[in-house]
Amino acid sequence: KTSTHDGDLYCIQVSPSGKYLATGSEDRKIKLYEPAKPWASTILSGALQSITSIDFNASDEFLVASSTDHSTRVWNLTTKRIAHTLTGHIGKVLAAKVVPADSNRVVTGSHDRTLKAWDLNKGWCVKTIFSFSSCNDVCLMDPDGQTLVSGHLDHTLRLWDVKSGNGIKDLNGVHTDQITSVCVSPDGSSVLTNSRDNTLKIVDLR
Repeated sequence: KTSTHDGDLYCIQVSPSGKYLATGSEDRKIKLYEPAKPWASTILSGALQSITSIDFNASDEFLVASSTDHSTRVWNLTTKRIAHTLTGHIGKVLAAKVVPADSNRVVTGSHDRTLKAWDLNKGWCVKTIFSFSSCNDVCLMDPDGQTLVSGHLDHTLRLWDVKSGNGIKDLNGVHTDQITSVCVSPDGSSVLTNSRDNTLKIVDLR
């Protein structure tokens, strides 16, 4: 047991290799731990408000974190410095994911009712999807990031084609309150959802 932050803990993530564990907080900081050195941690700073989500790229080279300051930041894990700041949302950014098959691509979901796809080589947004309701979480159905699943304030689970920006399917009635988090199974056939209605559900996407 250890004290990690000076505010509420909002997110926790383990890197794909298991080398790192990262926590994000209301205190605007990310703490990066290496399980091999359990009492040592590195602080990644630069966010202006709360950290809402964390993700790593497939090779553990960088970490992406979204924030309520309307931005998403990318930290280089070698230098521990910010490599990119992604701006363009006009509301809290509540989720950010790295595309597993292409670490130069990131997707985000926001309180501003949009999802955005970003190209880190270019440093800007390459696609904006209008999602009808505040987006609380996003996840990718496939490693190449072509299909996106999002959970929303209006209780709806939505599937999107990222390239075209078109909706594939809206799943209504899964929950009776807002969906707060979503996670796709390894084979992409189902999604686990969490909601303010105090239930977890597994939804078959086939």
